[in-house]
Amino acid sequence: MAKAPTEAAFVRPDNASFSQFRAFDRIFGGKTFTVGQSFSPNKQDAEELLNVAAGTRLRSIALTLRSVADGVATFDLSMTLESNPKEKKSAKAAGGEVSMSLDGTLKMTVATAWPLQLDVDGTLRGGTKK
Repeated sequence: MAKAPTEAAFVRPDNASFSQFRAFDRIFGGKTFTVGQSFSPNKQDAEELLNVAAGTRLRSIALTLRSVADGVATFDLSMTLESNPKEKKSAKAAGGEVSMSLDGTLKMTVATAWPLQLDVDGTLRGGTKK
């Protein structure tokens, strides 16, 4: 059964951003990487991929291709995110910051740049100023 044009118009934009695959395609699609090669993707694409919240900044991101086996590429991933909290009632800067440094592994298919696994851990630091 064919979909009504209005239904397709409603669903298409939502599907386009599901799991942020457009950003995966812009970062990895059609590109060639060498084992051991490090790169930093465009920050805007990386922020879309990570779905970075308003008030949070992606300070840095780097990926290094470690291996390719059985159609799966394995990348080392390192990134730092920062945020300046706001006061709940006034929405003014609260005089502090939060920083998160994460390192881990990203696995994805070579043929389609489809993510298979993301495993990260790291440190969360927070501070306030009075």
